[in-house]
Amino acid sequence: MARKRRKRTKKDSFFSSKKYLILSLLIFIILLILGVLGVYLYKLGFSTGYNEALHKSQSSIAAIKKKEKDALKHLTDIRFSEIEDFEKNAHKTAASAASSMSESSSSASSSAKRVLKHKEHKKRKHATYLLHKGQRPKLVLILDDVAYRYQVNAIKRLGLKITPSFFPPTPRHPNTWKYAKEFRHYMIHLPMEATNFPHEEYNTLHTNSSKEFIERVVASLRERFPHAKFINNHTGSKFTADAAAMNRLIPLLSKYGFIFVDSRTTPNTVVKSVVEQYGYPYIARNIFLDNEQNVSYIRNQLKKAVHIAKRKGYAIAIGHPHQKTLQALARSKDILKDVQLIYIDDLYTKAK
Repeated sequence: MARKRRKRTKKDSFFSSKKYLILSLLIFIILLILGVLGVYLYKLGFSTGYNEALHKSQSSIAAIKKKEKDALKHLTDIRFSEIEDFEKNAHKTAASAASSMSESSSSASSSAKRVLKHKEHKKRKHATYLLHKGQRPKLVLILDDVAYRYQVNAIKRLGLKITPSFFPPTPRHPNTWKYAKEFRHYMIHLPMEATNFPHEEYNTLHTNSSKEFIERVVASLRERFPHAKFINNHTGSKFTADAAAMNRLIPLLSKYGFIFVDSRTTPNTVVKSVVEQYGYPYIARNIFLDNEQNVSYIRNQLKKAVHIAKRKGYAIAIGHPHQKTLQALARSKDILKDVQLIYIDDLYTKAK
């Protein structure tokens, strides 16, 4: 009996060990399967996440490249905008001078009628004057077409009294109003209709723009650029040659506390006659600095600007934040030593 019991115990022990072995093996196999499955799922998840991250990165890079391409296209479009507008109009005027001489009498008559039509406004007493008297001649340097961060940084690095003229914010360059806050003295570069320039800015003022539209534009500029005092035209050869259009604009600029500076992109500008009807002095560009992107040429234009300032007591020179222009300005201390470089805000002040 005891022998049989002993045999059964050994047998049971054998079967128990076998069960444990099988159970352990099953657990190992299950763990192995789970491990393999986990690794597979991890790799699958990692691969998916990696692909998603890669796709997002590629999309971001593509978006940045598109913005860069758009910005470069915009810079190409506007690079010589005022200069191109001015030169085309100047050449056109010169070419048509001979033929227009024969029509001068009839033209003069119709012009007189047009002028009379816009002389309805009574002349007011000048409430302001140009502050250009002093021991040293004064020079105002304006850089037009300021729209991007790198231009702002480049102007600051010059360390000169330069007045940047900012484009109004648009989808293409939405942050101009923010950049303007970094300057104590700045102005606004208002897009206006050109005769010969196809690359118009957003919300460009046209000769047929209504008074309501112009006021909306001007009011938004006052809201976005609260400290700006001066506005000059971007292109605008057609607009500034149209007395009716300028008569709609000037009173609205005055209403919102702005003073107009004529970039003189056309020899046919009527700005002087219009502003004087309202009792405002005529402020205009005397010289463009960078008709050519050449450092020697730009330095020579600066010398001409200094000569004008010495002759008149002051001068206004307009350039653009292009590489060669910035290089020329950085090397201009020898040229500018004979004039007092001032901001546009310091040229014009209210009379006592």
